Amino acid sequence: MPNPSSLSLAEAQKVYSVSELTHELKGLLEGRYPDLWVRGEVANYRPHASGHAYFSLKDASSILSSVIFRFAEKKSVFKVDLEDGMEIVAHGRLNLYEPRGNYSFIVDFLQPVGVGALLLEFEKLKQRLQKEGLFDPARKRPLPELPQRIGIVTSPTGAAVRDILTVLRRRFANVHVLIAPAKVQGEGAAEEIAAAIREMNERDWAEVLIVGRGGGSLEDLWAFNEEVVARAIFESKIPVISAVGHEIDTTIADFVADVRAPTPSAAAEMVIRSKIELEEKMGGLDIRLARAMKNLLATNLARLQQALRVLTSPERRVEDFLLRLDDVSARMDNAAVWLLTQHESHLKELARALTLLSPTRRLLQAGIDLSRLDQRLDASSETILAAKAQAVERHGALLESLSPLSILKRGYSITYRLPQRAILTQAKQTRKGEKVEVRLWDGELTCEIIRDPRQGRLI
Repeated sequence: MPNPSSLSLAEAQKVYSVSELTHELKGLLEGRYPDLWVRGEVANYRPHASGHAYFSLKDASSILSSVIFRFAEKKSVFKVDLEDGMEIVAHGRLNLYEPRGNYSFIVDFLQPVGVGALLLEFEKLKQRLQKEGLFDPARKRPLPELPQRIGIVTSPTGAAVRDILTVLRRRFANVHVLIAPAKVQGEGAAEEIAAAIREMNERDWAEVLIVGRGGGSLEDLWAFNEEVVARAIFESKIPVISAVGHEIDTTIADFVADVRAPTPSAAAEMVIRSKIELEEKMGGLDIRLARAMKNLLATNLARLQQALRVLTSPERRVEDFLLRLDDVSARMDNAAVWLLTQHESHLKELARALTLLSPTRRLLQAGIDLSRLDQRLDASSETILAAKAQAVERHGALLESLSPLSILKRGYSITYRLPQRAILTQAKQTRKGEKVEVRLWDGELTCEIIRDPRQGRLI
């Protein structure tokens, strides 16, 4: 293995920045522990002004920083005032705060150890079954309207079965009831309840099942929080009413069942309607049916009498049709004549418009316009040419007056030194014996200087 101190940065496999390493650890930590339960003792509990609560969970050798956010504290699961030294079981997830590199336990559920252990088990099973879809409202079935065969899964000696039977006899005495006896408390109770539900389904006799018992403590009702009972209710082909304990009691069976009743007696009232109520309703429906039939017969009789009044003999109907045929024929003839007249007028208007838009007239007018433009062009050309000729004459005269030849014609001359032909402007620019050229109006003269310019006249 190479010595790290002997490696250069280029040879290293990966060099992390602090932010990169912290971000990668955050993903690993939060991805590995998104859902966990932790048991420990509360320490350093301190509510924050923001509404969040910060504390630590500790045991004999370790401490875990924890936080409860304000919106989580409002949930019904937080029914305990936390204080240092309290032992709790908490549910939540791990979170790594990147700016500081610290990780914390974000709590969303907690209960004290003891009774909290049962509630913790209840909550875990509830969440797992809910994820599997056992509580889905879409799968829940309606109860039958008037069941004749009712199954009951409960203890045959408990108060619950007596309450159910009393209500059923009072509401509808001739309904058939089949009791599947089962323990509803203690060891093996959940398995017996589940077996009784399956047996009722195998018999395929009952139209609806009531599964429940009377009230009690959380431990007394625990059989109805077992997964085996929840699975049996979920797999039942017969609609199930859960009737466990009192109205304030809630079990896993209540969530899975098709209908939850607050008490066993309420379940009996829900499953079968009162015979007296049904008889009263049937009597009311009978009266409404008779009244409706009477109204219907009266309405139909009135319609029949109206139809008889307007009904005529076939001969009169044929005569009416013949008259209508003649009338329609005459109207069609008039309409045809009117339509032909309209078309003829329209064609005449189109012919007049076509004549006005004829190409011959437009070409003739265009020829006249072209002749006028040609005349205007000739006149304009002559005017422009005369003006240009006069301008040329004026410019020629001006040029002639400014020409050097005109000056020479008046007796002046230009003298050049030979052979350079440089123009002389002073006599002292020449010497005796040099030749010069004198330019006159009608030609040039070549002369020789025979006297020094400084001694007198030049020759």
